[in-house]
Amino acid sequence: EFIEEYSADQPNTISDKPAVFETEPKEDTDLDIYYEASGKIPTNTVGANISKHIPIGSVVTFPGGEPVPVGTTVVSWDGEFFTLSNAIVHNSLTNSISSQGGMRFVSSDGSYVSARYNGGPIYYDGAGILVSDRISLVSTSGIGLAWFNCWSFNNGVESNRIGDTYNKPFITNGVKASTTLDDEQRQEHRKYGLIYSGLYNSTSGINSLNQFIAAEKITKDLNPTYGSIQKLHSRSSADGDLIALCEDRVLKILANKDAVFNADGNPQLTATDRVLGQAIPFSGEYGISKNPESFASESYRAYFTDKVRGSVIRLSKDGLTAISDHGMKDYFKDNLKLSTKLIGSYDDKKDEYNITLFKPDGTPLSQQAIGANYSKPETVSFREDVRGWVSFKSFTPENAISCASEYYTFKNGKAWKHHVESVNRNTFYGIDSDPEVGFTNSSFV
Repeated sequence: EFIEEYSADQPNTISDKPAVFETEPKEDTDLDIYYEASGKIPTNTVGANISKHIPIGSVVTFPGGEPVPVGTTVVSWDGEFFTLSNAIVHNSLTNSISSQGGMRFVSSDGSYVSARYNGGPIYYDGAGILVSDRISLVSTSGIGLAWFNCWSFNNGVESNRIGDTYNKPFITNGVKASTTLDDEQRQEHRKYGLIYSGLYNSTSGINSLNQFIAAEKITKDLNPTYGSIQKLHSRSSADGDLIALCEDRVLKILANKDAVFNADGNPQLTATDRVLGQAIPFSGEYGISKNPESFASESYRAYFTDKVRGSVIRLSKDGLTAISDHGMKDYFKDNLKLSTKLIGSYDDKKDEYNITLFKPDGTPLSQQAIGANYSKPETVSFREDVRGWVSFKSFTPENAISCASEYYTFKNGKAWKHHVESVNRNTFYGIDSDPEVGFTNSSFV
């Protein structure tokens, strides 16, 4: 493809009688490194792999078959069936496209896949207009890469240099090198450790978030006796340390610094080149169990539940505190272990931590996971200024969040704003609830 015509007035013109020299590089069998020329290509292109092989948005053409409107793309996949964005106009008066026809799918990077389709599901009316644009593929017959490393000047000479002059850079695919491994690649679940990438610095323009260099220390392992890591949180304080909430313990991981312990056991901070330093457990045998959805944070405080120990915990500057002991110890001991889901949130407008307990109604867990009913879910609120649990709430959200000093909850996938003055009191999700006040008799000796 000629982009522009060459002129004799332009410098570095191509010679009419070029001399071509070809050399072969010395083979190095010990170095098993190759450069990627394209993305991953599935070896099996039938079944579910077709949707990976031909991504949504690929432009569809029929090189030697029926005409297709310009800009027709793949809009959805259903197994081996796919749907086009435009209808295909058939020229003949047959009832369907001839079986086993050819198609070409061109991706955004210029690569393409040639495939053969089954014309069975496509039908036309008497005028030859497509009624259904749902097509089934049966196989792929060719793959075209969107990569090249030479130019042809239509005179029998190819050049692999930019500008086709001496000592100019080669046309290469960059420095993205890969190698083969002796062991089979497989997925690994690291429940007790962390893997971190390179640094990001917007001031100097450094972005290494996609770099995971195995030669450097990029892992941080915790004690497996603490259980799996369920939640990571970075406190909005001056230290900027990382909080790791495990099943049975809560730890503080020093960021960009390490701790050196004196003989008396007191830690002394020192500078280090490690991204994540010493992991120091907080005092108290508490964790977050397997309910990270109960976590909510506000300023330097964080709240969560420990279902196994039947407690609601607050993490603050003074460490871990079981706030469930403030008048609600027996309630949480009895109800947390029965709950299948614990939704925690913080209301910035009322300064309350809300915890919603969902208890099953006897239906199987498989049905509960897809939206089964729960028996009397309950929401309880805790306030710091009174150091106690102040109220049971009538709303039971699916999730909740505070933003700009406003409190929002979600119900059936819709967002609802709370504390709106124009709405009647005790009205949640369009349903009015009657308020209740309870009294208990107390005697003192």
